[in-house]
Amino acid sequence: MGSAPAGRLSTTASGTAVTRSAWTFQHLRSAAYLAGRASAFEPGSGFPAPVDVDTRYVAFSTGAIIEAACTLESAINELRSDMEIPTDRTLGKTVLEVPTMRRLWQTVDRLNPLDKVQWILLLGRCEPFDQGSDPFQAASDVMAIRNELVHFKAQWTEDAQVSQRLEQRLSGKFPVSGWAAPSQLFFPYRCVGAGAANWAWRSVRSLLIDFYQRLGTVWPLANLNPQIEAAFGLGAEERQ
Repeated sequence: MGSAPAGRLSTTASGTAVTRSAWTFQHLRSAAYLAGRASAFEPGSGFPAPVDVDTRYVAFSTGAIIEAACTLESAINELRSDMEIPTDRTLGKTVLEVPTMRRLWQTVDRLNPLDKVQWILLLGRCEPFDQGSDPFQAASDVMAIRNELVHFKAQWTEDAQVSQRLEQRLSGKFPVSGWAAPSQLFFPYRCVGAGAANWAWRSVRSLLIDFYQRLGTVWPLANLNPQIEAAFGLGAEERQ
C-alpha cells in the first residue's frame, strides 16, 4: 500500500542528497477522510438537523472542500519546487523547458493553480486541458466553492446572485445536503454537504492524474491511492 511521503529525496549535481517537504498527500487524504465523516450522516432527514449532527456535518463537509482545494495548490507548488532539481520522473516532457519556466515563474506565481496548470502544459509543449470539460471544469468548480466559503459574503434571499450563479453552474454534479430544506439557498446550505465534499476531492484527484499524464509521467501519489480511499472509508465508519 505504501507509506505517507515525508518529502521528496533527490540528489544534486554534486552528489549531495537533499529532501524537500511535501503536504499534497496529507491534504488529499484529509479531504477524503473528512468527506467520509460527512457521508456517515447521510441520508439526512431534512432541516433542521439536530445540533450535534449539524455541527459535525457542516465542519466535515466544509473542511473536505477546502482541503481538496488546498491539494491542488499544494501539488502545483511542489511541482515548482521539483524544478530546482528536475528529472523526467517528476516533470516528464516539460523537463526540457524547466530553465524557461524557472525564469518566468514569477510572472505566474500569483495566478490561481488551474491557470498555472495550463501555463505549465503550454510552455512544456504538452496538450492543455479543455477548460469547459472535466476534469478541468470540475476542479474549477471546486475552487469556486472554496473561494466563496473562504471569502464568504452574506446574501439576501431576494437577491442571492452568488447562490443562483453557483446553482446554475453546479446543478446535478453532486447530491445536495440531506440536512437542508429545498427552500433554502443553494449556497451555502444545500451545496455544502457530503455530496459536494466527496465530489470535490475526487475531482481534484482526477485533474492531477490527468495533468501528470499530459506531462508524460505518472502522478507522484499514484501508489498511495489505496491509502486515500481507505481514509474515506475510515471516515464513513465514524459517525459517533
